[in-house]
Amino acid sequence: MRGLSLLFVALLVMSCGGPKPIVDYDSEANFSTFTTYNIFPDIQTNLSQLDEKRLYSALDDALKEKGITKSRFPDLYINVYTIQYEDVNPNTIGIGFGGGGNVGVGVSGGIPLGKSRVNFLKLTLDIIDESSDNLIWQAVSEQKFNLNTSPEYRLNYFKKLISKMLKSYPPKE
Repeated sequence: MRGLSLLFVALLVMSCGGPKPIVDYDSEANFSTFTTYNIFPDIQTNLSQLDEKRLYSALDDALKEKGITKSRFPDLYINVYTIQYEDVNPNTIGIGFGGGGNVGVGVSGGIPLGKSRVNFLKLTLDIIDESSDNLIWQAVSEQKFNLNTSPEYRLNYFKKLISKMLKSYPPKE
């Protein structure tokens, strides 16, 4: 019984971490030489102007913490693009019956409780070496995005999201 409760607690703790970004990078790039950045000139984020402003603010703060400053003549260009989509989240209650003894018999099924729509945001963050115009680092994150929230909540959402995405930048040598 104790083992079952420990397993339950471990699963609960693991599920609280949330989605982790997928990161890829150019292993040949010398990340220690990059100290300045700017937003890619022709960026199309697919966000509203207000959310775009919040996203840029979060990027500025996160990169400043890493010692990378914004410049008119940058070492790096940042490109961000997003896809927003809606998914159906079918909620069900599971019911199961089982048998025992020498013969195993089981029956289970789900009772639908209705369907709710959940909004998701897939955000891709590209870091491009200005001198070679090559993509040197990329992070992709996909998670729930509630459209009916306050401006403060959205700013915090983007700050946490960008912080998670840039956690592994620069890559460890």
